[in-house]
Amino acid sequence: MNAIPLQRGAEQSVEALLRRTSELVAQRQELRAEPDSAAALERNRLEIVGCQRELNHALIQLYAKRAA
Repeated sequence: MNAIPLQRGAEQSVEALLRRTSELVAQRQELRAEPDSAAALERNRLEIVGCQRELNHALIQLYAKRAA
């Protein structure tokens, strides 16, 4: 069984998180056009924050391994 090197996995994770963040931001723009979307906007904001946090951790993991 061949394991995927950590860097490659981290790079893929970073790419996936960047895509997810873009999707959430696009969704947020759509939600802003809706007059009664305050609750949905807040949920979306929290999802973006969580995704950005995961992205930060993935980037730290990726570059810490490269520096080692």
